[in-house]
Amino acid sequence: MKRASLRMSLRQFLLAIIVVGTVIAMWAGDAKRQQSVARRVCEFGGQVNYTAPFIPIPSGLLRLIGYDYFCRIDFVGLYTTEDNPADEQIQILRQVRHLRSLAIWPQGTNASLDSLDIEIQDYLATGYQHIPAAVNERDRPGGLSEAGLVCLLEMRLNLEQLSLSSARISPESPVYLEARKRIPTIEMNTHSSFDSERTNR
Repeated sequence: MKRASLRMSLRQFLLAIIVVGTVIAMWAGDAKRQQSVARRVCEFGGQVNYTAPFIPIPSGLLRLIGYDYFCRIDFVGLYTTEDNPADEQIQILRQVRHLRSLAIWPQGTNASLDSLDIEIQDYLATGYQHIPAAVNERDRPGGLSEAGLVCLLEMRLNLEQLSLSSARISPESPVYLEARKRIPTIEMNTHSSFDSERTNR
């Protein structure tokens, strides 16, 4: 009887190890994928902001281990160029379906970028930040196209806010109208070859 009980306990212990190991592996895998996205965004010259950690973590330990293990990417700013256009850069966002805010501003289009240069601990403490509309210089190269917007919608991100500058998108196009249905707030400044519209719902 004791031997059978011991076997059962050992079996349960091994099962628990397997379950815990699987959970840790999935958690680490998700963190590494997010870390890879953040690294690529920064390589492109973009910006990443995070939500607060899901459990209380000392800021020193958070920096040591890495934000990606305890926080989710909340905002991504892509400052695109002719050589690295928006349609290409957005491909790196496929791994961050919980992304809430996205700004795609061709380089030099927004004079308010300094307002988004927030210390990470301040951002974590204050939470969600409103993104200023991109309203300057309409004709910078590298803006999102209608094909890029289709691709963005196909990713099924949980976007609450999308800010576009120098976008090569018609405000009357079916894809833009579909985007307005799915994304609560869209701020768009189009390339001069398209009609310009700023939409807030």
